[in-house]
Amino acid sequence: MQDDFGELRSLLHGAPSHGTWVRLCRLLGSLDDDQLGSVAVPYAASHLRGWPDALRASPRRWLDAHLAGVSRPYWSLVRALDLHRTGLRDEDLEQLIALPALAPVKQIDLGSNWLKERGAAALARAAHLTNVRSLILDQNRLGDAGCAQLARAAALRGLRALRLARNDVSDEGLSALLGSPTCAQIELLDVSSNWLSDGVGDAFSRAPLEHLRALHLGNNGVGDAGVRAITRSLDGLQRLDLHRNRLSALSAQLIGWSGAVSLVELDLRENQLGDQGLKFLADSPRLGALRSLDLSENGVLGDGLNALSDAPHLGALERLLLSHNDITGHVIELGADGGLPNLRELDLSENPLGDD
Repeated sequence: MQDDFGELRSLLHGAPSHGTWVRLCRLLGSLDDDQLGSVAVPYAASHLRGWPDALRASPRRWLDAHLAGVSRPYWSLVRALDLHRTGLRDEDLEQLIALPALAPVKQIDLGSNWLKERGAAALARAAHLTNVRSLILDQNRLGDAGCAQLARAAALRGLRALRLARNDVSDEGLSALLGSPTCAQIELLDVSSNWLSDGVGDAFSRAPLEHLRALHLGNNGVGDAGVRAITRSLDGLQRLDLHRNRLSALSAQLIGWSGAVSLVELDLRENQLGDQGLKFLADSPRLGALRSLDLSENGVLGDGLNALSDAPHLGALERLLLSHNDITGHVIELGADGGLPNLRELDLSENPLGDD
């Protein structure tokens, strides 16, 4: 045990890393329960407090052993469960999520599996998941019925991040979820690539989402009307993704003149904002904190760039993406008048710039 403890100390006094965690798990797996319970686990627990939760993911062999009825003391050290792209189905999740050993877990990744309403219901029934702060369910088949089940998850009321991209969710399902206690503390919500429309704006305007700081709504059908409702109700946003949502210049105006004074990142690529939309953003007095702006594939011809050059309130902008537009070289005057003093990244690829 002396040699093992020396190795344990060496690992835990190093910098947190995936490799260190893998070696630590291998060492813990070689010890008997008496060694684990009396020395190794308490010592490891005291030194892992400052580690990122994402690094403390259960090895699959630990999970398989626990499902087979073999419970080991080292499970109390686990803070993350990564089951991304493992072919998980509803019946598998029901068996897994019922394990009391998951109580300390803070992050669960169930993305890219085959989960449906029944799987969401299993999550909703798991009363021991009160510590979960991040839940990833991207690329499953939950649909509106699955959202309704998650809305009933009493144990998930401490969630801070919820990812539901590519789940066949419509306005109805998202509305039920947003209005539930499950989303009461939510800070990051990703519902991109679903079946959302203009009506989703009403869902956001009715929901108590004062903690929401990052919203991903890309690749839906939100439209200008949806953006109008969203910008009226989500003043505290710092990151907003509305790419590929058939938005016009009106949406740029609505965003630029909303109360979204905290926006740091704004993704509007693959819409139809045009030069007018760019001018609306450039003239906004409320985007002073904006550091990243993506306007790729927006039908920008170039006149709007002159407005950016003189933009009095975009001084914090560091990253500007304008690829796949129709910008020609003779209109480029970015920074000529010092309008973007902090610009560090400029993407003008796939534009007809010409040699000039």
